[in-house]
Amino acid sequence: MRPSKPLFEVHKAKVPNGKRYWYIVGRPQGKRVRAWFSSEKEASAEAKKRNKELTDYGMKALSLTASQRAQAEEALQILEPYGLTLVDAANAVVARLQAALKSITIKELVEQATEYYQAMFDRDEISARHIKHFLNVGKRMIAAFGEVRTSEMKPGRIEPWLLSLKNGEGQTLASATRNQIQRYVSLVFKYGVKIGVMTSNPLNGIEKAKSRKMKAVNILQPEQAETLLKNASPEIIPFFAIGLFAGLRVDEIKKLDWKYIDLEHRKIDLTWFPTKTLQPRWVPIHDNLKEILKPYVRTEGPVTPRSYQRLRKLREKAEKAAGLWPWPQNALRHSYISYRLALIEDVAKVALEAGHDPKTLAAWYRRPIRKEVAEKFWSILP
Repeated sequence: MRPSKPLFEVHKAKVPNGKRYWYIVGRPQGKRVRAWFSSEKEASAEAKKRNKELTDYGMKALSLTASQRAQAEEALQILEPYGLTLVDAANAVVARLQAALKSITIKELVEQATEYYQAMFDRDEISARHIKHFLNVGKRMIAAFGEVRTSEMKPGRIEPWLLSLKNGEGQTLASATRNQIQRYVSLVFKYGVKIGVMTSNPLNGIEKAKSRKMKAVNILQPEQAETLLKNASPEIIPFFAIGLFAGLRVDEIKKLDWKYIDLEHRKIDLTWFPTKTLQPRWVPIHDNLKEILKPYVRTEGPVTPRSYQRLRKLREKAEKAAGLWPWPQNALRHSYISYRLALIEDVAKVALEAGHDPKTLAAWYRRPIRKEVAEKFWSILP
């Protein structure tokens, strides 16, 4: 039996393939391969090209030692069930080695990420509350993974840690708290990807915890809101009034200037402020808020005391005097949204005024508040 020829040869057929008479034929891997051409010149050029490639690869194969050829064959057998080639495997290994070489410790990553977000805070791009939470989560990460390399952080390592987190009393964290920590951990990892010390965020694909409990929405009764304003120092009455009757977030009020409060056209301009939702916002000034603010309005200047420490002390004094201590978290904004929704029954409009997601607002703030109670709240005057 004549051995098959591995190289390509040029032939002319007696019967054409379409209009093509010339073809090349060869058995580069033991299987017959044929290709057709319109001219002998084209066929010869292609045969020459393929023969050179086969010769080059054959010479390379001859340069391998017997041990290397055996290892290559074994590697191909291992990769075969996965449909991968030796090149695929080599690329994957090199990628892992490169990631390991670029990796740093989690402690170093947290420190660098902290510098980055601290700079954002200094530029007034994120809130004090935001940077505070970031720093606290950074401490947790360093305590748990300080000397671990970023290349070693995988979903299977980070998710069990998130699920095991406890509060100061040793209790499992509430779903909302764990989700908040997960968001800040993800920010650290995103920064790691940004600076090239991580190939991907290990939290991608890890779902947030779901809770069957509704978010706690703290609101003041009309009588409590009125008592609070009566016990507040004139210096911070605008702070409480704008929170109660315009629904601004505390950070928004702290940075608010009188020049953005237009009593004549009854609007508070927040388009200048990087709000939580990053959406431009104009908040309406309702009748009672206009009357409350009239004695305090100025052309420009901070609405609240420049010193956050002084604001905190004045707030605490008024809240204690009004019998509202400890202070129910976010009570000013929650009261605005709840009573406004009860009064006008328009989720989309209230969400636009408050800078809130309509779906979430409807789920959290629909309260069994009678309309007459809402009207009483909106009739509070100085």
